[in-house]
Amino acid sequence: MPVERIKKLLDAAGLYEKPRVTQAVYWNPSAHLNSISKGEGDLLLQGGDDVAGKGRYSYVAARPLFILRMKGERGELIEGFNRHAFTGSPPDVISALDTLFARYQKPEHEDGVWNGGMAWLFSYEMNRFYEPRLAEARVPSGDDFWCAFYASVRVFDHKERTAWDIAWRDTARPRIGCAVEEVAHLDSFACDEPPDEYLRKIERIKQYIAAGDVYQVNLSRRLSAEWYGSALLLFSRFAGRFPTAMGAYVDGRDFKLLSFSPELFFRVRDGVIETEPIKGTAPRHPDTAADEREKARLAGSVKDRAENVMIVDLMRNDLGKVCRPGTVTVPEMFRLETLPNVHHLVSTVRGELSPGVRLPRIMEALWPGGSVTGAPKVRAMEIIAELETSARGFYCGSVAACGMNGGITASLLIRTITCAKGEAVFRAGGGIVADSDPQAEYEETEHKASMLAAALPPNRGVGR
Repeated sequence: MPVERIKKLLDAAGLYEKPRVTQAVYWNPSAHLNSISKGEGDLLLQGGDDVAGKGRYSYVAARPLFILRMKGERGELIEGFNRHAFTGSPPDVISALDTLFARYQKPEHEDGVWNGGMAWLFSYEMNRFYEPRLAEARVPSGDDFWCAFYASVRVFDHKERTAWDIAWRDTARPRIGCAVEEVAHLDSFACDEPPDEYLRKIERIKQYIAAGDVYQVNLSRRLSAEWYGSALLLFSRFAGRFPTAMGAYVDGRDFKLLSFSPELFFRVRDGVIETEPIKGTAPRHPDTAADEREKARLAGSVKDRAENVMIVDLMRNDLGKVCRPGTVTVPEMFRLETLPNVHHLVSTVRGELSPGVRLPRIMEALWPGGSVTGAPKVRAMEIIAELETSARGFYCGSVAACGMNGGITASLLIRTITCAKGEAVFRAGGGIVADSDPQAEYEETEHKASMLAAALPPNRGVGR
């Protein structure tokens, strides 16, 4: 494993005991990243929609000290122009790298701001490394995980409309480039399977539920489109049309991740872990009265509340594996959150972490998120692997920002586009339960995918 090489890199970087903080210009985070972009390793964690206090800040970082990525047991360490291949078990590499990172962290009161450090990107199919029953599940076409270390970051505070740079080492100021005319093209998305096939799969899940195998399964559809040009420009266009609390843009060289997720997978702050599963969705309406009726219908929906309760119970059990006995609570259930294209029901589960619990142990206990699998989780994942025709990849995975101050904020990668090899892939899904109406479940996925058409002009191209 490349841990010793990474240790030498971190030691040679001369990280400060305390970061240097300087005021910066507040402007569009996407435009700022575009102005300093170096391609591989570019990162934007996009806030701006401050729903329930989750979207106050955005973060832009580039030029990571190193990048590490793995697919199966084959990995690559990237430092500047140098690339080093290695082999190992992904969970073992994650654990070793996190143990090393802990030596350089400066734990203090965590104020909710990511102050640089590690950024992680995990695929849904990391589940096969944590659950033996899924060892033969589909393998994603891309990485199982990708991570990078950032010694500097610009923070944008959308509430106060201020910005500042945080630096942990001496670095040259990023050169601000000139405006470049860019173009991004995205064709209309098409689903890989006909509607009747999706409806048939829902009926199959209901048979599993009737047989007592599961209570709920999250089933998704894969949509794809031809894509070329600037992925960051596409991200900026979508983010402007659909502001969200947990968005992310990651440039992985041979892939670009564009996430507009509203869902907090988990957050760690001052020894407390919190997760906010989303279960229950209703479409928005341009007519105010109709929109209010949809909100009221969702808030009172027995079916949607039952789905939410199932996942809350699952997350309580998962948090119980890493929290002090008796500390896991549910401070809020069925909170109604409104986004530009849908309404959601959101609950909060919270607990006090047991001493010494860090990211690897949390991953082992929580992976993947209960709201994107079902209950019981392992059997639901087996059924997902049986019925979905391709690996999910980064969809339903996570972007996790682990700060130098000890805090962690991880999103759940729903409402996410992955661009690679000229193809853009988006998935939309929902939780199937005993009384699910197949046609209504299909229409829910259509509502979730409606953002794709709404964010782009009729000619499907974007320029600036």
